[in-house]
Amino acid sequence: MKENKSVYIGGGFIDSQLLWIIPLVNGYCKNKKIKKIIFENKLNNKVKENFFVKNILKDYEVIYLKDQSIFLTNKFLKILLLLFYLTPLSIYKVLIFNKNKILEYKNNWKEYQINHSIWDTAMRNSNDGETAPKFFNLLKSSIEIFYNLYLSNLLKKKNVKDFFLGHSVYGYRAFLSGIREKGKKIFCHSGFTIYRQPINNDSSWCFVKKKKYINLERLVTKEKVNQYWKTRIKGFGNYEDSRIASSIKSKGYSLNNKNYNIIFLHIFRDSPFCDIDRDRIFLDYVSWVHKTIKIISKSKEKWILRLHPSYKRWGENQPIALKKILKSLFNDKISSNIIIEDNICSNHDVLRNARRIITFNGTSHLEAACYGIKPIIIANTMLNKIFPKLVFKAKSISEYSSLLLQNSNNKKFRLSKTDIFRAKKMMFIREKALKFETNIGGFHIFRGDPPSKLKKDFEETRKNLKKNINFLELNGKKLSMENDITLSDTFL
Repeated sequence: MKENKSVYIGGGFIDSQLLWIIPLVNGYCKNKKIKKIIFENKLNNKVKENFFVKNILKDYEVIYLKDQSIFLTNKFLKILLLLFYLTPLSIYKVLIFNKNKILEYKNNWKEYQINHSIWDTAMRNSNDGETAPKFFNLLKSSIEIFYNLYLSNLLKKKNVKDFFLGHSVYGYRAFLSGIREKGKKIFCHSGFTIYRQPINNDSSWCFVKKKKYINLERLVTKEKVNQYWKTRIKGFGNYEDSRIASSIKSKGYSLNNKNYNIIFLHIFRDSPFCDIDRDRIFLDYVSWVHKTIKIISKSKEKWILRLHPSYKRWGENQPIALKKILKSLFNDKISSNIIIEDNICSNHDVLRNARRIITFNGTSHLEAACYGIKPIIIANTMLNKIFPKLVFKAKSISEYSSLLLQNSNNKKFRLSKTDIFRAKKMMFIREKALKFETNIGGFHIFRGDPPSKLKKDFEETRKNLKKNINFLELNGKKLSMENDITLSDTFL
């Protein structure tokens, strides 16, 4: 009997993203002769009735995952599933759960991902400043994780081999761990990029294979790179966070002509596990910041803790969170060499006079290299994947401590002109080739954005959909063949 092939679309795509992911998946399916699409949730009418979406879906058998189990469609049975299956599993898991042992599971890939999934989901649901989630949050998180594993098992029974996921963090990380098997093709989304996930390790939207990167480089001229860099530092780059950080106007305080080092903070309750680096030395953002501050308090140099430019839109009160960490270290008296900087200057103003840059794995690592600073990172980044000698990635706490306490005037923290241009070229490829945000017409939505923002994003995407259909379908077709990442129209 011929196998009835199907593709799954789920993992938290929002309505505006469904408008463009469906045409992309259509291109993928047509080339692989797939005639069935399984959606995680029922489509909103404004998506389902869109002219282009409706025209595509008429050629497919469309089913919904949550209609495939009586335990999900029957309210009474769903309660039984929760009370007598998911909750007992979760209580046991939480009772034996130990944050300090998460990194020890790195040789058990599935369990490793599940533990990360529980931890970052619980952190997301915690209050600002909580460095360890309370029991209830861990239990609630664990229930969500086992529910996602239950959903992944439903798809296993249907022998689905092709997946498109909107997220690879929180509960969806557990779902991802459940479907990762030999023979499966899994694609994840991050910021207007779709990329292939390997089975036994993580990739990222910006982790391009060396051969692919060299091919992309050949399409880039020096003039284009330099022009984009000038555009980017003015606040008009292709990356949302960079536009926010670069367009910040000075608020009467200048960092010019000062000898300082900068730690670029991430949003504490956001997930650091979009791509898990099994060789990193810190579990998460909180443990990294806590240890880093403890180390730099012994330094004789000035250190700036720069708050994340999008923390308000994400929905985190980052000053409170940071102050709680500082209070746990210094009580009420912060070390005199540490300054908290709440985005009073643009990234350009901050970086051009900095001596040393530290980030977990943020875009600031590449921005620093563009300014001639060899960055210190914790987890894998695009730069160290292609040019590992252009970053410092400590293999131990002692090595990390040494990098922070050395004199920042040491030439080891400087990059050559050749390496600076390499970094600028990578920035160009990262934001002009690997992202198609400008093609789609939508924009990045943060967790704390109001409904009006989502409505505007949907309308902008809808208005541009007609001209993007062929481009999206071609990206999908190429994903079914040789490409493991989507590309913008210029590079496709």
